[in-house]
Order: sequence, then C-alpha cells, then structure tokens
Amino acid sequence: MKEGGVEAQGASFKCLNKLSLFLSVLVFLIGALVLGGSFFHVPILVTVQPGLASMKVNSATALMLAALSLWLLQQDVPGIRSRIGTICAVIVGMIGLLTLTEYWSGIDLRIDDLLLATPPSESNNPFPSRMSPITAFCFVCAAIALLRLDIGWKRLRISEIANAALLEASVLGLMGYVYGVP
Repeated sequence: MKEGGVEAQGASFKCLNKLSLFLSVLVFLIGALVLGGSFFHVPILVTVQPGLASMKVNSATALMLAALSLWLLQQDVPGIRSRIGTICAVIVGMIGLLTLTEYWSGIDLRIDDLLLATPPSESNNPFPSRMSPITAFCFVCAAIALLRLDIGWKRLRISEIANAALLEASVLGLMGYVYGVP
C-alpha cells in the first residue's frame, strides 16, 4: 500500500514540476515582452492599462532572471545549470536589495538606467525608472526562495517564509490596483 502512495506522490510531484517549468517559461516570455516594449516604445507591452504604473526595465530583467533561475534549478542534472541558476537568483536578489538601498538611503546608485533610460512619464514619480519598493522586496523574497530550492525538507522554513512574504506583498500590490491606490 505504501508503494502505491509513493507512486501517486511521485506522479503528483512530476506534474507540479512540469507546471512549474511551464510557468517559468511563461514568466520569462512576459519579461521579454516587457523588455521589448520598453526598447521599442510599445506602451501596451509595458503597462496593463494606460494610467497605471508601467513595469520597469530592471523589473522585467529581474523577472526573466528569476524565471531562468527557477527553470535551471529544477533540472535533475547538477553542475553548470544549477550554478547558473544560483547566479541568476543572486542577481535577482541583488537587484532587489540595491533598489531597496536606494529607497532607504536616498542615494541614487544609478542602477535604474543601466539597460535603458526611461523618460519621465509618470508625473508623480520622482524615480521614473525605478521599480517600487514592494517589487524590490518581492525580488529579494523570490531570490531567497530560489536559493533554498535545493535543500532538504527539514530546513525548508526559510523558503516557506520568503514565499509567504512574496505572496502577501504581491496580493497587497494587486489590491492596490483593484482599489485604484496610486
């Protein structure tokens, strides 16, 4: 009876793994579309609706790196793929941490315009190229969760806490859009 349960659990894990791989590719493509929209000035690819905040180039880049990291870290082959996935996750975390540092310290580290300078399109935003603090926090949480993917179940608490914080911050941002909070 135990073997049947283990087989069902293994099949369920494989299904979730395939879904996660598919979603990582989808998220990567969304980030690529936003990046293309930024480079070629196609507003519909950068913002969901006119008047709402646009996705920044750093956000799209970090999103693509996080998706790539997730895809690479789920592969069963250890080695160069897992190292590249880890490096991508570290870069995602650094983008988030550096952005939060810019907000907390008031020092402009000039990372917002590394890939593409964004013209000031949002009149009430003093940092037109900078992702929001909530987005930066989400990238830090995502990096922590990604970096903890390869450890055993006994020490998974940090990843779970990071994922819960990421979910909470994402829901908070979504509720802001739903209720029209600027």
